[in-house]
Amino acid sequence: MEAVNVKPIIDQLRGAGLSLTVKPDGILSVSPSTNLTDDLRTLIREFKPAIIAELTTAINPAPAANDATVQQSGLSPKLQAASKALDAQIVAAGLSLTPPEQPKPKLATSNAQVPPPAKAQPVKHVDQDWKPLAMAYHQHHFKCVTCITAGKGTRYGPRCGVGAALWTGYQNAIQ
Repeated sequence: MEAVNVKPIIDQLRGAGLSLTVKPDGILSVSPSTNLTDDLRTLIREFKPAIIAELTTAINPAPAANDATVQQSGLSPKLQAASKALDAQIVAAGLSLTPPEQPKPKLATSNAQVPPPAKAQPVKHVDQDWKPLAMAYHQHHFKCVTCITAGKGTRYGPRCGVGAALWTGYQNAIQ
């Protein structure tokens, strides 16, 4: 059986709005079926093995026998040529194409002494007068609707004049 050029047939099928794909198990998939006519079905049946061969070759072109990198890459010949040229420039510049070996992280052994975590130090206030200021602010705060609203966040507005003065005094004492 002589080889048939099926590229025009594939072009005709694609021109009819059909998508042709070869599944991994070698089965030809044609979609959408609504675009298939009886003539197109006959054409596909007649040239099915050649269509599958052409589509498979178009996806995975035969690599050059002497080029191992071409066999491994799925790049087009134009990109492969550009990649080879870039590799040649890198080697000509005296650089390596392989990435440098990264040192492996050392794992802690079970015999290693791990220091215990530092204990949190209690907060020391310079001025011990903060407690009465806090108490005065809280007594005002829970009776003042403006200060309660301001305590929910800055987007709700400022404290009232008395609350603002009490809050500032309390904050200054604890810092």
